[in-house]
Amino acid sequence: MPGNAKMYSGLLIVIFILLLTDSKAQDRKFSLGVKGGPNVSTYLGDLHGSNAVISYHVGIYSRFYKSNSTEYWQMEVLYSEKGSRYDDYIVDVKQTLTYIDVPVLYHFVKETGNGFIIGPQVSVFLDSENEMLYQKGHAYIHMMEIHDNNAFRPIDIGIVGGFIFSIEDLIRIEGRMGLGLTNFVNNSVLDREEKLKGRIANVQLSVGLNY
Repeated sequence: MPGNAKMYSGLLIVIFILLLTDSKAQDRKFSLGVKGGPNVSTYLGDLHGSNAVISYHVGIYSRFYKSNSTEYWQMEVLYSEKGSRYDDYIVDVKQTLTYIDVPVLYHFVKETGNGFIIGPQVSVFLDSENEMLYQKGHAYIHMMEIHDNNAFRPIDIGIVGGFIFSIEDLIRIEGRMGLGLTNFVNNSVLDREEKLKGRIANVQLSVGLNY
């Protein structure tokens, strides 16, 4: 993990703990939970020819709100793998980027616990992996794996929105879409005259368990 990523990840965890402490101090209703599920992601922008890949996310969340309201804020810390895949008749490349995602979401919910969610997300880049495959007929020959962490910016800012269904306030089913608002490509280290612009689009489906 790059040094900057360690610093950013540690800072976000500290902020997460402070928010939890503040929520108790202000006598808000508070709960914790765990969640996880699949990601379907791809790249937008100059990185044309990209296809979606399926990966996963897992993590914890906290929610806090006033006792007289069903609406609440939720903060999450998620380990999340995203990426894309380029495939033509010569080469097949799958790229996986690993992030710590920290969304802060406002939940517009009814008394049933069902509703909509929206909010900003900060993603801290951890690692990258490029798996290159050459195609021969119906057989794929694994060629090499490349880790080039310098090609990606340490922080990605995005927005998240989606829906939520609750079962007895114990089990949560969420569907959401996240869109990066900043360029995740670090052009300063790429040997290119033309600057690349890329954003990550990600769809998540998750199941959570409240405590």
